[in-house]
Amino acid sequence: MSDLYAKVAITNSDYTNSKLILGYWSLAMSEDNFTFYGEYLYKDNGTKEGIFEVCTNKKCTLIFFESKWKIKNGFLISSVVKSSSKDLTAGTIIKDKILKLDKKVMILLSDEGKEQDIRLDKPKFFNSFHLSRGGMHIEI
Repeated sequence: MSDLYAKVAITNSDYTNSKLILGYWSLAMSEDNFTFYGEYLYKDNGTKEGIFEVCTNKKCTLIFFESKWKIKNGFLISSVVKSSSKDLTAGTIIKDKILKLDKKVMILLSDEGKEQDIRLDKPKFFNSFHLSRGGMHIEI
């Protein structure tokens, strides 16, 4: 395959993945005294909003964030715009290799290992919380 065809294949794959990723996704992890559950919304304007709950030793924290995202050369690249966490600050760049992305499952490979996100038809708690211009807040 020539370099031109390889570049076209990568571009088409990135374009297809950029359409497949749109919508709500969730990620759940658990080990020992740590649990994590997150919900994310990828929008077609290149922004992503999310909320996740992190629990360690039975103490839980809700974290809200907003980022910009793009898919380039098979990688999902996110840049944090704002966050309620001191550990996830504005300007943080997250780059994950897309191993699989279809209508139901997204498998990413990062420095921390593999993660599997599941598409949500209906978010469990994302709609109860949202980001607003100027800061994050809870809507009841």
